[in-house]
Amino acid sequence: ENAMSADHDDSNFDQSDVNAINVLLRRTGEFFTQGDMESWSGLFAEKADFISWGGLWWTSRAAIHQGHDAIDGAIAAQLPTYRFEPLQWEALAPTVVLAHGRWDWPDFRDDDAPAQDRAGLLTLVLLRSAGIWKIRAAQNSRTDARVRHASA
Repeated sequence: ENAMSADHDDSNFDQSDVNAINVLLRRTGEFFTQGDMESWSGLFAEKADFISWGGLWWTSRAAIHQGHDAIDGAIAAQLPTYRFEPLQWEALAPTVVLAHGRWDWPDFRDDDAPAQDRAGLLTLVLLRSAGIWKIRAAQNSRTDARVRHASA
């Protein structure tokens, strides 16, 4: 399966791992944008951590699914405008990857507040277990919509 590819260090992996990681990162955005929280949460390991940009901390795939499936209907209707772009990933060990992506959500409306162009960064720890890559941890941080990736 062809996948959008983030910049990556894949020196520890064969091509099937590289493809699986890139597909996982691509599906992270696709399933969320489609509002398919069942498939999206299925990208996470059974024991997974997710810290939202608002500070909520879910500690299992089931809790991550439940928390995101409970998105308000008005917000859920805006999911098609959400965009996730994998930026880079790096092998930390043969079964561990650190990945980063950027998200943008233009004209986001929350309750009666004026529309905002929201943006953020998502940090993911991916683990391979029994040959399958899953998200083990995610940290979602909001940023100023103008902030972009800066390297030292």
